[in-house]
Amino acid sequence: MNSHQKLLSQMERLRSWLDSTMFPRAADKLDKEIVKQRKVVAADAIASRGAAAKASIKPATVSMSLLAASQKVSGGTDIFKMMESTHCRIIYRDFFSDERIAALLEFAEDAVDGFRVDFVDPYLDESFEDYIPDHIFAEWFFGPDDVTKFERYYVDYYGQSWGEDKSIFEKVQGVGFVSASSPEYVHHCRSADNSDLEGQVAHNQGHDLASIHFDHKRVGMNQDWLQEAVGYYIALEWFGRNTVSCYAPENPGVYAGKKKQEGEKTNQQGLREWFNALALEKGPKVDRLVLMKLFDFDDPTLAKSWSLFDFIAKKCGKEGQLWLRACCDASRTKATFIADWRKKSEEIWNVQGRDVFDVMEAKWREFATNGQDTGDSKKR
Repeated sequence: MNSHQKLLSQMERLRSWLDSTMFPRAADKLDKEIVKQRKVVAADAIASRGAAAKASIKPATVSMSLLAASQKVSGGTDIFKMMESTHCRIIYRDFFSDERIAALLEFAEDAVDGFRVDFVDPYLDESFEDYIPDHIFAEWFFGPDDVTKFERYYVDYYGQSWGEDKSIFEKVQGVGFVSASSPEYVHHCRSADNSDLEGQVAHNQGHDLASIHFDHKRVGMNQDWLQEAVGYYIALEWFGRNTVSCYAPENPGVYAGKKKQEGEKTNQQGLREWFNALALEKGPKVDRLVLMKLFDFDDPTLAKSWSLFDFIAKKCGKEGQLWLRACCDASRTKATFIADWRKKSEEIWNVQGRDVFDVMEAKWREFATNGQDTGDSKKR
């Protein structure tokens, strides 16, 4: 896809040169080829890419280190299996069927490709790269629901440690961490017979894709609102529901444990309408939202995060993608973050003489008031 987009970019430059010299008829002929390349070749390339990713799904061999961890934690009674695709790996107990795990990987590949189709492919050129790698970048470990085993596999298999406070393992269904090598994003999860594995994968993958696409695959993305927004966006777009709430250890219960005003929603059907109303009524402004950490989140913050990203995804095109990338870039320098992002925002949106964040806030509010889809159903 990168090569094809570069070819199109070169063709468009040649067409512009021909048109500006004495060869307008040659430029017209080249126009036809550019249209063909965009409509036919690009579509074929995208279809081929998605088909290849799904065809890559296959069983894999469980590592000796996992077998050793199982022996240490359970005396070998926990039997694990593994399945992989181009971008994802799932480690699971034989409690779950191979067919379900294969379907999970197929969804995961559909989501990666859908994300590329929406946010990468239309804008690829020499200044807008596709940062999504063609190797396994995400791994899910669906281990036992038992809290003690959950913590033990986190330590004995993954070599991670939460520190002195072990109470987190009683409060969450999963913890994640970032690795310096493939897979870069690891999701260590408790799983029972009624666990929503599909919802877990969708939300987690939103986090991963947000980090890769907007933050250039750097370690330690600090735009929590954006990770949550993309997590909810993928879950709602693909399934029409979200069952995962992330956890902030510094302030447990404020976000992940908070009950919704209309009653506890473990399945959260109809979330779009509720989020839309809450964001309009109480959501923080853009330049405040980007400074908030997960432990600061409340329901209006989460609602605004999703609604703002939905607006950028649906209405803002390439400029919206560049704006979010600029946000992540500027956030690296905390002391001048907002000033640096404001300057870049003014360039991207060509806003002068007005506060660019006020301009974007007004555009989002008009979309949320009159154009945001608040239906319950999945969109894919």
